[in-house]
Amino acid sequence: MQRKTALQIVAAGGVCLAIPFIVTFPSVDVFLALGLILVPVGIYGFLKGTSSPAEQSPPEAKPSGKFKANWKVVLGVLFVLGIIGKAVNPDADDRSAPLQQYAKKDGTFDERKNDLDELCQDRVFYRAKSAKYSNEGDVVGAGEAFAALVDVDRWLSEYNEADVEKVCKQYEKPEKIAQYMR
Repeated sequence: MQRKTALQIVAAGGVCLAIPFIVTFPSVDVFLALGLILVPVGIYGFLKGTSSPAEQSPPEAKPSGKFKANWKVVLGVLFVLGIIGKAVNPDADDRSAPLQQYAKKDGTFDERKNDLDELCQDRVFYRAKSAKYSNEGDVVGAGEAFAALVDVDRWLSEYNEADVEKVCKQYEKPEKIAQYMR
């Protein structure tokens, strides 16, 4: 492998490693894995490679036909698909964004940074379970779910209403409620 080609492979691997931090979409882990493979291969090729084509082993036959391998085009298509995936599903899991910690009404912070997020998820869960059990006629199940919901609402009351509304709004979606109603 020529060093020039090895540097191109390292650069492509670096781009693949950077993509998850630029664009977020459900299959972003593919780029991370591809980058983790390309960078070491490129570095190895650079260290063990030659600087001129004459020093290489005999040339291999290049792929021909309609399906000629072109990794730059494939990488570009995957990148464009990632951008389209983010545009189509803007609520995709954004792992690069840090969780915001919210202060309680008394000015203190919970020791868990994601406490408000978890409480909002619990609120949606217990509301859905309470409704489900009520619809099914399960008085005991509905009572237990309602009791848990009362506890969650009590804990949520320790936070500012604006913060609770802002955070809980992102979890109170029909698809999430339907998931818990099963």
